[in-house]
Amino acid sequence: MNEGQIWIDEEITEDTYQSVKAQLINNSAASDLTLHIASPGGSVYAGYKIYHAIKAAKKPIKVLVEGEAMSMASFLMVLGSSKACNPSRIMIHLPKSGVEGTSADMINGANELIKIEEEMAQEYSKKTGIPIDKIKAMMAKETYMTAQEAKDLGFVDEVISNTYLKAVAVGKPMKEKNLAQKALALANAALESIG
Repeated sequence: MNEGQIWIDEEITEDTYQSVKAQLINNSAASDLTLHIASPGGSVYAGYKIYHAIKAAKKPIKVLVEGEAMSMASFLMVLGSSKACNPSRIMIHLPKSGVEGTSADMINGANELIKIEEEMAQEYSKKTGIPIDKIKAMMAKETYMTAQEAKDLGFVDEVISNTYLKAVAVGKPMKEKNLAQKALALANAALESIG
């Protein structure tokens, strides 16, 4: 099985969308995808494009939260079965906008935010089984969750604890004298190349 890796480790922007598209092309032969999320969130519209681009790959998707999935990044967790590293933080909130202009612009901007809120709440509700009105209340108060809290509420499916790998050397043991001599020879060679 050839597993593809997609990384979102920055604020979500149009550039992130372009990066994800390129990563999807690079992983076109993969049988399934793991989406790594370590993001404070960002643009709703770029996030929607990322969501659809990954869905369009038509591959099984696993999501791994590595430290943070805030705002729009938490929305992308609904793309597949999900795990959150412990510790991590997941946050959901109401969409925000910096609309400027006339009163009509403000009304149109508010209406757009209401639509986005509804769309996001529906997806969170499908993932968690929490009723939409409760999801909206959680979004309204800007809810931060630990990895375990997110699991308990159904936003992620599993919490994984960090495991530390031990370096293992295989080969013939060297005597300390030989090791020191080799290290000294490497250091001298490096100094000569600089000079």
